[in-house]
Amino acid sequence: MRSKGTLITGGDQQVWVCNTNRRHRKFPSKLVLEDLMREFHVAAAWPDPRKYQLMRKVEPGNVCLMFASGLGVVGIGIVGRKTGSTNVFESLEEGDPSQIWEIGLKRERISNGPKLPEWRIHISEWHFWDKNQPIRYSGRPIAFGRADARQFPSLDDQIDKRLDFN
Repeated sequence: MRSKGTLITGGDQQVWVCNTNRRHRKFPSKLVLEDLMREFHVAAAWPDPRKYQLMRKVEPGNVCLMFASGLGVVGIGIVGRKTGSTNVFESLEEGDPSQIWEIGLKRERISNGPKLPEWRIHISEWHFWDKNQPIRYSGRPIAFGRADARQFPSLDDQIDKRLDFN
């Protein structure tokens, strides 16, 4: 059980942010991808070699903020290993049917969407998820990167209020 004000600031863990790119996704729709990330317990990003290298640095126990463009943090998860794996990071080739990208295309009955590689971090537990009333987070995070530490105290305060942690 965590203490008040400690989900983000309460340890030595790194805090990462994954931009769900809600404003810019066309195939599949942005909300479908957010829902699939939650359902499959992953934070996913698509082609950009810089993100790939950053994602390989994530460790179990790190915190991952799921950021919806222009809105704020819709989800907060604790990073963990995929069952049967020693890694938290996974790289899937373009067209792999287990990609959330491919699952999203299929759910929306889109057959002509782009084929992209997918990089993902496994989330063992979601502590918070609310896509309709996100937690405020300033800035414009890249697809995947380190979170802005200057915002951590404010995030912890908002999380405490949202989860009614008194």
